[in-house]
Amino acid sequence: MWGKLVANNSLSSHIDLYEDDISLGRNPRKCKVVLHDPTISGIHCRIFRATDGHFYNGAPKYLVKITDLSSNGTFVKGNLLGKGRTTIISNDDIISFTSPRTNTGLSFTFADMSNPPPEETDEIYKNYILQGIIGTGNFSVVKRCIRRDTGQVYAVKIIDKKKFWHIGKNRNQIQSEINILKQIKHKHIIGIIEVYDSERHMYIILELASGGDLFDKIKNKGIYSERETKIVFFQILEAVAYLHNLNITHRDLKPENILLHPNCRGEPVIKISDFGLAKIISDKDKATTLCGTPLYVAPEIIKNCFNNNPNNVPLSGYGKEVDVWSLGCILYVLLSGRPPFDFDKVSSHKVLEEPVTFDLPIWGSVSNEAKELINKFLQHDPKKRLSARDALIDKWFSSDQFYRTRTEVVTPSP
Repeated sequence: MWGKLVANNSLSSHIDLYEDDISLGRNPRKCKVVLHDPTISGIHCRIFRATDGHFYNGAPKYLVKITDLSSNGTFVKGNLLGKGRTTIISNDDIISFTSPRTNTGLSFTFADMSNPPPEETDEIYKNYILQGIIGTGNFSVVKRCIRRDTGQVYAVKIIDKKKFWHIGKNRNQIQSEINILKQIKHKHIIGIIEVYDSERHMYIILELASGGDLFDKIKNKGIYSERETKIVFFQILEAVAYLHNLNITHRDLKPENILLHPNCRGEPVIKISDFGLAKIISDKDKATTLCGTPLYVAPEIIKNCFNNNPNNVPLSGYGKEVDVWSLGCILYVLLSGRPPFDFDKVSSHKVLEEPVTFDLPIWGSVSNEAKELINKFLQHDPKKRLSARDALIDKWFSSDQFYRTRTEVVTPSP
């Protein structure tokens, strides 16, 4: 395989390029790659490669070209190529058929796997092709990457060590994240593949979840039905119960850190991500550091980290129950479209003292069992909260219909 068209839509398949001259289109008799879409022409385009006269370590270098043969258009980097016209394409170019939009099932990113890696000193470039940015953080970016020898698609978290490596706490946090990820193997948690470390950057190769995150899904969809919520939330619970069994507390559970990956039927499978704040906390231990996102943060974290402590009273700390509080907030958001508490420094007493309410009209159509489960999660006393493991057998999940439909067939990440 010398190249790959990586699907930009999570429901589409990637296209492997093996032969030097490949026709793509709707006609199975004339095309090596058949695209089953009525807007695609019989022979839509031709992708081919030829040597450019140069060599690298004794092997020829190639130019890759595409010719538009369609009626409805072939778009390269958002621009219409035009019927009968040819252009050179390079690694990371976006190629779309019939429309310049990049989120359709006919939009792909070209990965050139035949030419040698760029003149980069970091070892990762010998084994992976790095593509466009799919996420950003304070000290890192996340890009899509492709394994050169297999064509497998992953995500790579690239940490710029120059920006913060001189601070010991940050180094320890990154190393802790890697150590925790290496312990985890669960179908609903993003897995770590390998790590590359250079003088300037650290590269963490991760499983790719190509369906976006739960926050954007809620924003675009609005509220989930109760049946849909059960399917999504049960997967989250399974993952959190697994983590807690390993004495791992995530400490930053929120919709933005819950990724989606389609299964073989195109249905979303949950993948929990971002273990940058995760910590190994045994039942005997307590954490005391500030962490978490305010809308989903537990009251004991607020007591420990947000409130003033003028008398230097020893902090009581917190345990894995903080994740359970976050679970209650996530369940509330899934069913209503908004968080249970509007947090700021002025109103933090609401989280500390006031019970959760179900005053919005939407709650009139939600079952009492669902509201009772939220209450079991959002207990101000951590000792009274339902555990993630016990929540898996809560009566809200007991309907025969749910148990018949909850089994998900997970496909490997592309």
